[in-house]
Amino acid sequence: MKSLTILALLTFQIAFAVPEEYYIKKYQDGNLKEEGWIRDGERHGYWKFYQDDHLVRKGAFERGIKNGYWFFYSKGQLVEEGRYNQGAREAWWIQYQPITNSKTKVHYKEGKKSGFSLYYKNSSLKRVTEYDNGIKLGSWTSWWKFKSDHPNFRLNELKGNSY
Repeated sequence: MKSLTILALLTFQIAFAVPEEYYIKKYQDGNLKEEGWIRDGERHGYWKFYQDDHLVRKGAFERGIKNGYWFFYSKGQLVEEGRYNQGAREAWWIQYQPITNSKTKVHYKEGKKSGFSLYYKNSSLKRVTEYDNGIKLGSWTSWWKFKSDHPNFRLNELKGNSY
């Protein structure tokens, strides 16, 4: 009886499975432009995008909408990474500036800067900027001034997940 139930379940899954196909699009010169999975005519699953024969971004789609972790590149170097939730930036995003040896870590909520933006140069925190629903509330270049304006705040709360 148990094997009959499993067989029926597998038959149902196969009969009603949504077919996926791997899609590849190229530029006129033959170089790769984009590649990924299509389901019901929409991007679904993991995708990669190219320009001038270099990877420029990669990440996941769910029913045609960016959803999940994404990476962005310029000239082969990672310049930004972060998570999308139903097409909107969400949580911490990291922007890398390798030429200046600096990084910016920005918190997003529903696609808008919300919380703190942390600017690091040579691995040292140099500036904190506070946002609420995309509106800049203030900026501090002194940890002591920031701490005096936010007396109950702890540094580990500000940094969030380390990177």
